[in-house]
Amino acid sequence: MVLMVRTDRRIAEGKARRSSLISVMSLASMATSVPAPMALPMSAAVGAGAGDSFAQMGDEAVQLQAIEALVSRPNPKGGLEAVLSRVEKAELSDADAVTLLKTNMDASVAFLQKRVSNPDALRLLRAISQDMGDRSPIVQVGTWVFCDAGWGRIEQIEDLEGHPVEHFIRGQTGYRLRVTLRPSVDAEPVVVDLDKREVGFLKADCIYTCAKCDSFSAGDCHLIVSGHNRVAHGNIGPSFRKERLTTRSLWVLEYSRRAPREQLANPSRPDDGSEIRGRGVN
Repeated sequence: MVLMVRTDRRIAEGKARRSSLISVMSLASMATSVPAPMALPMSAAVGAGAGDSFAQMGDEAVQLQAIEALVSRPNPKGGLEAVLSRVEKAELSDADAVTLLKTNMDASVAFLQKRVSNPDALRLLRAISQDMGDRSPIVQVGTWVFCDAGWGRIEQIEDLEGHPVEHFIRGQTGYRLRVTLRPSVDAEPVVVDLDKREVGFLKADCIYTCAKCDSFSAGDCHLIVSGHNRVAHGNIGPSFRKERLTTRSLWVLEYSRRAPREQLANPSRPDDGSEIRGRGVN
């Protein structure tokens, strides 16, 4: 009787070991067959509005994968808030944050633009805008601008009280831009007042404007006849007018990170860097 009990016990133990071995082998097989990325399943479990629950996941790599998946979504607010929150808490480097934000560039820029009073958001916005070219929302010293007087380079940015600032966000109007028109041609200094929407010539006693495009003004009419008209209008029948004042209304405003190929010409077309406020550029 004792022998039978021991035998039955050994049989039961053998079955348990085989069952355990089969389970372990099955798990190993599953682990090797499941794709490595976990971001999508994890993000689906977290949900779009769960930006504050990532800490519950434990593993840092899994958390970042979940955040990346949320940032990539059509409605990425939860992921973007998580990125900014981690940067504010010094839990995520700017470099890693920028990598995450670039997975949904347009949404990230729109999100950060609404939070430029936050120094961390502004710093991240400046960082990701470096690769945006003329689509960058940051306007800074050295940026080129096309206005009703032609092409120029921003030499200084001032607030309305005259204090110099490093940059501003495109679309903001509380600034004056000290600009050098056509630096390599006539180097005419002007002030582009975004608040008053006017371009003021600082040294010219009078100014002349191309009557064909209405987008080029200079203190020397010969610059229109022999320069601008040749480059922009094929040197056919130059036409210009003398302005009553040494200021021009600001209707056209276009920013560019790149210098124009020809400072006497007009842009071929307004691109993503333009803010057209009234008439178009011919």
